[in-house]
This record gives sequence, structure tokens and C-alpha cells, in this order.
Amino acid sequence: MKTQKIILFILLSYLFISCCDCLDETEPPKPFCSPREATVTKFDPTLIQVVLQDENGNDSIVYYPTDAYSIHGFEFPTSKSSSGNLPIDNGRYSSEAGRDRVAIAQAALPDGVFRQFPVFLAVLSNLPANADINGDFIISDVDLTDPNDPVAFVRFKGWLDFVDDNLFSESSQDFCDYYENQFEPEDFSPERFGKDKPRAITRNPNSNIISLIDSRGNILIENIANPTIRLTGGAYNLNEIQLWGQITGALLGSGIVNIFNEPLVDNLRNESENKVIVDIQVRIGDAFYYQSMRGKGYLIQFQNIAERNINGIKRRVSFMFTDI
Repeated sequence: MKTQKIILFILLSYLFISCCDCLDETEPPKPFCSPREATVTKFDPTLIQVVLQDENGNDSIVYYPTDAYSIHGFEFPTSKSSSGNLPIDNGRYSSEAGRDRVAIAQAALPDGVFRQFPVFLAVLSNLPANADINGDFIISDVDLTDPNDPVAFVRFKGWLDFVDDNLFSESSQDFCDYYENQFEPEDFSPERFGKDKPRAITRNPNSNIISLIDSRGNILIENIANPTIRLTGGAYNLNEIQLWGQITGALLGSGIVNIFNEPLVDNLRNESENKVIVDIQVRIGDAFYYQSMRGKGYLIQFQNIAERNINGIKRRVSFMFTDI
């Protein structure tokens, strides 16, 4: 019996050593592939302003969204039980209030003059800058000029690197085979917004047009160099020309002769021009390695770029992804 126990101990020791030789704990296996799909529409906050008159002849403003109106992005999930979220950016954009642009940069007019009702000079943009996206990315544009080679432009918030441009399959099995057998995260070095990576395109806001907004982002004057009879947003019951006349009058009274010569305008333009805005050009079959602001990694494969057949209004981008 004692001899049998010794032999059993030797055999168990041999098996344990052999297993230790097979397992390298310094190189854990990849997370199991969990393919999920999602579709995101092109971000388009465009509104149409309509001026209505009541029975007493008083004007009021009503804003209507265009057919392609869409103000949601995409946010990757924290759980494998979800295909992600479509957060709506209605904190800054508002079809009710007529807010269809956001400030890339802004500067307050003198506090001593506008303390009670703060107003700001601003460089506006239809789309938020990368760092200001609500979620992980938005579809900034879709080009269907060539139906055989549709192109999307995607604006990411986190870190990105280009992986491959030859994954022409909608098969989840093919996607997971690629992830498990070919994709190695350590081969890539994601950069914030994908800047300077393949397919990256740097955008510059139009800093020549300076607008006037209030503290809530309502657009009071679209272009202070050329105010029009457009009724202003916010709490002012005036058109742009009337409001700008009051603003400049208050500025003149405070000793500011020409607002365009003020340092705050130069600083405003410099701030907007230094804003990093990067879009990634995407085609069907492209794959990217993305790291979210939470530090979570994903492999993304873009599978379809199209316009819905019904009325051809909203343009969409579909993709597959898995956690890394």
C-alpha cells in the first residue's frame, strides 16, 4: 500500500509539472469573441426657422427639423448583454429652441456691461468636436456618390488605430475567426481621435464667422458681421439687426469702439483654430481597434454604408464589434 501511494504521488507530480509547462499565465487568452451589430444614422441637427404671426400681428418663431434630422451618436456597451446605446445630444441641440449648432470656442462680452444677461461671441459648428461627442462616435458624413464604393466619415472620441481593409463578410463566424486568429492588440498603437493614423482627415472650423449666443447656447445672431432681420433665439423679442444695435450701443458706452480689434476676438479665433477635429474615412470592409474613454477596447468591422430605400432620406452606417 505504501509503495502504491509513492507511485501515485510521483504520477500526480509529473502531471502537475507537465500542466505547468503548458500554461503560461503571463499571456492570458483573449476575451471570448462576442460579436454584436449596430447601426447609426448620420448626425444632422439642421433646422428650418418659420416665423408665424398671431391675430394681433405679433411674430413668433417655430423651428422644424429637416427630414434627415438626427442628433444621436453611438456609445459602446459596458456589458456583453448589450449592443450599445444611442445617446441623444439634446442638452446642446434643441429643435424646440432652434439650437442646431454648438460652440467650438466662445468668449464672454465684458462682464460689467452684460452681467445680468451674459452673452458670448462664439465660433459655431454643426457638429461637436471629437472631445465633446456625447458617446463614443458620431457619423459626421456619408458620401454615396459612387454606389459601388460608399464612404462614411466617423468622428471618434477615444483612441483609434487602423487594422485592416479587407474584411468583406457579414458572417459573425468570419469576424470571430479574424479576431481570434489574426488580430493582435499589441501590434497596434491607438492615438486619440485616430489623429495622424491612416484614413484620418483633420477638419478646421470656419473661424471667420463669429456668432452671438446666450448662456444656454441659443443663437442670437448668426453672423455679427452681417446681422439680418432673422428673429433671434433666446429671450430677446428682436431681430438680429435690432439686437446688434443694442449690443454695440452698450459696448460703445463702455468705451469699446470696435469689437473686432479686441484681443478677445483674436483669442477666440485662435482657440477655435487650435481645436483638434478629426474624421476617419471609412469604407465597407474596414476594421479598427478602438479604446474608449473608459479604457475598454473593441475591434470594429464596418459592414454597410447606405441610404434607406424608403424616400432615401437618412443615411446609415452598420458595423460589427467585439470586446478586446
